[in-house]
Amino acid sequence: MSGLEFKTTVDIGAVTRWHNQLAALGAERGKLVMCRALNHEGKKAKTQVVRALSGQTGLARQVIARAVRSKQAWADNTSYVLESRGGDVRLKFFRARETQTGVTAYPWGGLHNYAGYWIKGGRWPSRVALSFSGEVKYRVGKSRTPTKTAKSGVVIPAEMMQGATLAAFEGATAGLADRIVHEIGFELGGK
Repeated sequence: MSGLEFKTTVDIGAVTRWHNQLAALGAERGKLVMCRALNHEGKKAKTQVVRALSGQTGLARQVIARAVRSKQAWADNTSYVLESRGGDVRLKFFRARETQTGVTAYPWGGLHNYAGYWIKGGRWPSRVALSFSGEVKYRVGKSRTPTKTAKSGVVIPAEMMQGATLAAFEGATAGLADRIVHEIGFELGGK
């Protein structure tokens, strides 16, 4: 499991700019303010991460949205975590399409040709769908069997920790200080 994490600790003495306001709130209400700010900015960060990860991997946005999970900050845990599990994604999730020479797919957002791979059975051009649910297959040896399911080389947890996705996450954390100020003002009744 791999993930990105917003994290903060509530230390009233270290936050000089908001010291008086946080002191007026107290420790419990201060934690509540921090958690609300983290959750608000964390949801915005998740949107940016899903958008960037979709472009970086070549997977559909809906697939990425199901793969990236969030754990919100609560009173005992003042961190917002984005995480994902899994290994090498199967080639069928990258708009795989059978051609006369093999299969084409779009991992990492670019067109790749996989010669000798197949999705359907029979002679070209009258090929029929097989009971593999659209899986891309290839033969391991020279005989008809055994066959294996094709993988893309894209691992979502690894992709979350690099490139445009990591930059999108780091860029989304910039508004956290302003959100904390907003939440403090809201908790104090708009003062």
